[in-house]
Amino acid sequence: MPKAFWTAVKSDHPALILDGALDHTTPPRYAQHLVSSFSRGRFIELPQRGHMDADPCAASLITSFIRSASPMNVDAACLAQTPPLRFRSMTRQPQRE
Repeated sequence: MPKAFWTAVKSDHPALILDGALDHTTPPRYAQHLVSSFSRGRFIELPQRGHMDADPCAASLITSFIRSASPMNVDAACLAQTPPLRFRSMTRQPQRE
């Protein structure tokens, strides 16, 4: 890749950077580094979430940002109520007769 590929974009546009605390693909430290390139940026770490694990709280953060055009006006209080991820077993359960 050209050297410029690794240079972070600098911008004064508002940016809301969301990342799941359990994201192994693009961990929160990447997002924290990225947000430093935006003079009007804000990083919010989503507890109990991984890569692309959206929930109603995350959706409300995005909606709030789009409506206000300011990441600083986004109320992230709903994050305190984020439930743990739940997984369904892929093993077959014995059938009852």
